[in-house]
Order: sequence, then structure tokens, then C-alpha cells
Amino acid sequence: MGTRCAQFSSVTDKPSGLLAGVLPHQDLYRARYNEWSRDAVERLTDPFNRDVIRRYVRWQHQRRMNQMDQGPQGTFLRSKQTVTVAIDFLNWLADHGIELRQLEQEHLDAWQATGPSTRLLADRFLRWAIRTRLVRPDLKIQGHRRDAVHAYPAARWAIQRLGSTSGSNEVASNGA
Repeated sequence: MGTRCAQFSSVTDKPSGLLAGVLPHQDLYRARYNEWSRDAVERLTDPFNRDVIRRYVRWQHQRRMNQMDQGPQGTFLRSKQTVTVAIDFLNWLADHGIELRQLEQEHLDAWQATGPSTRLLADRFLRWAIRTRLVRPDLKIQGHRRDAVHAYPAARWAIQRLGSTSGSNEVASNGA
């Protein structure tokens, strides 16, 4: 007949030769991340923060993944964890009645002091927020220290202050 039959190296492989160069390569980690990020954005309680995270995902994570031939699993997992921490941070701000543009160092210190060390990953979001002028350029996430509430006296003060102004006993009791 003159037509070339596609060859399979195993039952689950795509036909070699037939599809090579015809269909665009799809990175499975990139596709999974895109799907995950659409759902993750919905965990934000504030509509403005939802828009901020959409932009962060698009311009910080998806853009980087799109520049790679194939995103490794580590990039996929690191991006998910970084965005999850950023979402938690923005929800914490919203729960305390603080808008992102009103962010002060004392807010960062209080949030960081009352949670796990993975909150250090918020530094990646904070650097992006500084570059995009969403927050002041002098803000920073403090390096990890044991017993951060006691290591950062300003954090202890901020936790107590936030607890009394927001009416949240949870924050006040965590810092005491």
C-alpha cells in the first residue's frame, strides 16, 4: 500500500514516527500544575487576593515552567508549595482585616512567628510582590529561628496587638 505503519515499543506508548513532530509536546507536570493552580486560587477568601495570586502564578511560576523544555518534578512540587504558602499568608491578612498594600513588617513577623518553618517560602511571594510594587520594598521574611515568638520581640508585640485589634483570640493566645 505504500503507507508506513506506526511502531509501538510497548502497549502504552504513543506510536513512534507517526506523531513525532506533529503534535506539540505536553509536559505532564506543567499540565497538572495549571489544573492545580486554578483550583488553589479558589481557596482565597478575598477577590483582590485571588487576582494577585492568579498574576503570581502566571508571571512567576507558569512563565518559568513554559521556558523549560520539560519541567522537572521538583519545580512542580516547589511551585505548589510556594503558592500554597502565599495563599495561606494572604488569607491570614484578610482574616485580620489587613490589605496587601497595607502590609507592615510587624504583620509579617506576627504571621511568621505563629506558624511552621515552611512560612519561609513566603519570601518568594514577597520578593515578587515587591518587584510588582504591591508592597513596600523594605519588607522581608526573617530567617528561621527556634521559638520565633521569643526570638523576635517585635513579633510578640505584633501578635498581641493584632489579637486585641482584630478580636481574634486565636492569634493572641498563640503569641502568649
